[in-house]
Amino acid sequence: MDFLTTIIILSLVNLLSGILLLFLYFEFKHIPSTKEWATGGLLVGTGCMLLMFRGIIPDFFSIVIANSAIFFGYAFHYRGFALNASKLKYLKIPFFISGFLTAIFLILMDQAYLNYRIIISSLGILILNIFLANVIVNASRKINVIYKLLFGAVIINATSHFFRVAVYIFQDIYDPSFTQTLEFSNFLIFIVGSFLTVILTAGCSLMISLSLQLRLEDNLEMLKSESDEKTRFLAMFSHELKTPLSVLKSIISSKKITPQFIKIANQSVNEIDTIITSSHLADQIDSDAIKTKFEKVNIKNLVSKIIKSTENKDLIKLQLNHSVFVETDPFLINIILKNLIDNALKYGKTKSQISFSVSNDLGQDYWLVNISNKIPSRQKINTEKLLEKYYREPQSLKKSGSGLGLYLVKGFTEMLNGKINLEVNDMVFNVKLIFFRP
Repeated sequence: MDFLTTIIILSLVNLLSGILLLFLYFEFKHIPSTKEWATGGLLVGTGCMLLMFRGIIPDFFSIVIANSAIFFGYAFHYRGFALNASKLKYLKIPFFISGFLTAIFLILMDQAYLNYRIIISSLGILILNIFLANVIVNASRKINVIYKLLFGAVIINATSHFFRVAVYIFQDIYDPSFTQTLEFSNFLIFIVGSFLTVILTAGCSLMISLSLQLRLEDNLEMLKSESDEKTRFLAMFSHELKTPLSVLKSIISSKKITPQFIKIANQSVNEIDTIITSSHLADQIDSDAIKTKFEKVNIKNLVSKIIKSTENKDLIKLQLNHSVFVETDPFLINIILKNLIDNALKYGKTKSQISFSVSNDLGQDYWLVNISNKIPSRQKINTEKLLEKYYREPQSLKKSGSGLGLYLVKGFTEMLNGKINLEVNDMVFNVKLIFFRP
């Protein structure tokens, strides 16, 4: 097979690979990097086709445009793998190199500079292959098999260009032999370059397939998570509604309705209302449907009002340091503090005192809320899981509760530019909230 026939066949292979990547892009536009890979494949294929018509079409197209298309094709392949691997630090450098090389080819377009163009072309592609190999190495920790195949192909391609540079530089030094002739080096470049194009196309196809598989697995995991959450919600909802509904049923069936019965009925209705409200608020947190509205709030008045509305207000010791006014959302901070006080009263040691303090030093860029209560002896608390949705400690299951209190506190605290910290020291459960000033 002569050299021209080889160029024609391999140029068609490169172009067909680019067309295949284009079809993959049209089919899987939603997958990152497919656009870059398709662009890179088409540019390399087009560049090879223009090289094939050297002597038939103007030199500007068969020299400058052809080589420029190949340079930028490698740059787009680099960009595609960089995006896929989330390695974006040096994303623009290969494009600057490609533009620089294009300018050099425009200057050296005369036939007298053929050897210089070949050397510069191979050096440029060698450098672009180094960038491509680098991003593949960085990504290989995620997908070893595919990336190792791609890395091997890139290294072989880079080696072939290094060989051609050596041949063209030292052709007058070494004795002529088959592996050192100019024709063989050019022949090798087309074969190895086409081999790389095929491997890149196969690798891109495999990665698209893998991306679809990973997305499917993520969707299945999400569906499983949603199903588990619905199961926990239904279990919680049915368990927590059972008692108040039974109470209401007993009262309704009673022949004599006393003031005490009415009080108990109201308590049951309030429990049901609390569960429904908490579930609704949790859904709003998950869907990011709550919009915060910061304004100046008298935190002392707010806390005092919450404490007065509790049944065991005598157990709560309030301490306010520094300024009484804070910038926050009154609706959300009210829910946060009310939930913390209710939790401390419900799950703390019976009749033990609750320490509630607010520190609002205007000289600091944050203000603090601390609530501490004693817990029953030998009680172990998993502070990491307490903030999870619907989670309740085993020893707390005998008491009414939705498992959403601290979940709401965490969600609303983060909306108010804050963070929450839970600690258990010497049988004292402490909740610390830090709110950074807006």
